[in-house]
Amino acid sequence: MFSIPQSSPPENTSPIPSPQILEVTLKKPLWEILGSFFWGALKIILVLIVIGLLFQGSQIKPQNLEMAYEKRAIDEYWRPVDIDVNAKQIAMISAKGTIVGEDILPSFSEGMIVAPRLIAMLASAGDDPAVSAIVLRIDSPGGEVGASERITTALEQIQKDKKPVYVLLENIAASGGYYISTPAKKIYAYPETLLGNIGVRMDIPNIQGLMGKVGVEMQTVTSGPLKDMGSPFHAIKEEEMKIFQALIDESYQKFLQRVSDGRKIPLETVKTLADGRIYSGIQGAQNKLIDKTITSLGDLLLDLRVEMGTSVQLVEFKEPVSPWDEFLMTVSSSVSPLQASFKKSLGVSMKYE
Repeated sequence: MFSIPQSSPPENTSPIPSPQILEVTLKKPLWEILGSFFWGALKIILVLIVIGLLFQGSQIKPQNLEMAYEKRAIDEYWRPVDIDVNAKQIAMISAKGTIVGEDILPSFSEGMIVAPRLIAMLASAGDDPAVSAIVLRIDSPGGEVGASERITTALEQIQKDKKPVYVLLENIAASGGYYISTPAKKIYAYPETLLGNIGVRMDIPNIQGLMGKVGVEMQTVTSGPLKDMGSPFHAIKEEEMKIFQALIDESYQKFLQRVSDGRKIPLETVKTLADGRIYSGIQGAQNKLIDKTITSLGDLLLDLRVEMGTSVQLVEFKEPVSPWDEFLMTVSSSVSPLQASFKKSLGVSMKYE
């Protein structure tokens, strides 16, 4: 048998040094750090919103017309003053923003007049035995035709069956914003208020050229030649234009009639005023589109005292808003304009605007 001798380390040989470990710290660029931070914050906000919506959804109950409101008597400087116990209460309801018909949650309806909720609040004031009249403060550029009509019908019914309705036009009351004021017993405005803009508009986007530039062609199969009328993927055909114009003319005639009936102005006179132009409060009074201009809420109170024949106090009707709703309003205020613009750009809409 053969054996292989094991070699022994040579004498006086120094030990082999252990390998050195080089530590290298790589710093992330500032933009990447900020991006991670904001992305993390966004994920937290989105989770909170989802939890909030689920919570709100579980809390939704049938609409209660006995809405929360607080009472406040005011002078012309909007300062709280002593309340006369014998004063008649006048419900003051604010309608501010674009008029929409969809019943959107309060958290996501900042800058909107949501027709179902406004109608419910008006009904609550109309049914309240302690309230003798209603003042609707309008600040709106207009909005959806159907929603404007439903609000106007509700005001008309309250004015006819329950109690007088007065309207105060504030910064702007254009198109649908003016439309909903027409049933009022009396319309007030500030001299600087912009009002009128009587007419109807329909937006029909056409992105056919854009689609062609990116090499996309939309092919649509329909059950009839007019089924896709108003599609953004083709130009309006002559027959489609006639149909759309007929719809516009019908809504326009209804607008003219509303103004004529509400303001007691001959229809032919209304037509001369309804070319889409904007009037100031002073011009509106001259053309009988409003009853009177005021310079302060104090002026309004003085006039309402004469109307009611006694001292009056304003009762501010407001929807209750929870702290969670306030948080969601803050978050959604930056999203709502983008959402509205996107929705507006892709769909056909007929508006008093």
